Amino acid sequence: MRWNPCVRAALTIALAAAAHAGVGSPTTACLSTNTTTGATGELDSHVPTITPDGLVAAFASSAPDLVPGDTNGRRDIFIVDLVTGARTRASVSTSGLQANGHSYLPSLSNNGRFVAFETSATTRGGVGSGGSGSKVYWRDQVSGDTVLVAGASSPIVASAPDISASGRYVAYARGNLPFYCYVRNMQSGDVV
Repeated sequence: MRWNPCVRAALTIALAAAAHAGVGSPTTACLSTNTTTGATGELDSHVPTITPDGLVAAFASSAPDLVPGDTNGRRDIFIVDLVTGARTRASVSTSGLQANGHSYLPSLSNNGRFVAFETSATTRGGVGSGGSGSKVYWRDQVSGDTVLVAGASSPIVASAPDISASGRYVAYARGNLPFYCYVRNMQSGDVV
């Protein structure tokens, strides 16, 4: 069965909210809406994920109208604070530069502060500066730091990020048939 992405995200939120509240009164909200008007985004949104407490969600979207200044024409990663309704774009560099390629597969830490994602961007000095091909980034939503976890050197790519509950570790696959799995400690920089 194929689910409409907005329906799937809303269902995920409803289940998490009900579990968080401890009662059977689920709420439903569409994640991919404009921060100013509340209208649903112009283009597709998909791959939603949510923190265990149901307070923060992330998703990928090609919609250019979810946050102000999104002019790159690419799929980006968005974070939604489900308490305040605030939406931010996570697939930007530390200095706020937009990615020039698509970003996908967000993975959130338990508190929603940290997000890991995959991107095909090749922007130099920002998201995508890890070479051509897909690569994995880690972003601290509080400090605004965006850090390359694993770069690409064609034909080697990095993909499929999964972040730990604390946000300290990011697991990912790297290679080009075969792929190998790694874990990077984001505090020490060590790769296992």
